[in-house]
Amino acid sequence: MPKQDENKLDGETLYFDQIEEGQVFHFGEYVLEPEEIISFAKQWDPQPFHVDEEMAKQSIFGGLTASSLHIFAICTKLFAAYQPSFAILTMLGKDELRIPAPARLGDTLTYDSRCISLKPPFIKT
Repeated sequence: MPKQDENKLDGETLYFDQIEEGQVFHFGEYVLEPEEIISFAKQWDPQPFHVDEEMAKQSIFGGLTASSLHIFAICTKLFAAYQPSFAILTMLGKDELRIPAPARLGDTLTYDSRCISLKPPFIKT
């Protein structure tokens, strides 16, 4: 059975050989605040349903929603803050990142990730 956050020790670094296929990591939770949704969207994704509460009520969503770009940025922040930190220079991919429903004001987003495969790091010689 895959480990779930078994290596969660503050201040240590998690290396490639400590991760197992199927291992699940809980990177944390994040509460969406209205001002933050609007501020982020005004700069990066100025759709009416992200920046204007009245127009958002008339949209297919029926209210203000967070931009998917905002959600991806939150995931990146939670990953970077995770302890133990990962000893990585780059991540080769995040397959199947799913947003099953619109993220709304006051929602608590939860970021969990499962390692689906391990490929030894490329070392340039």
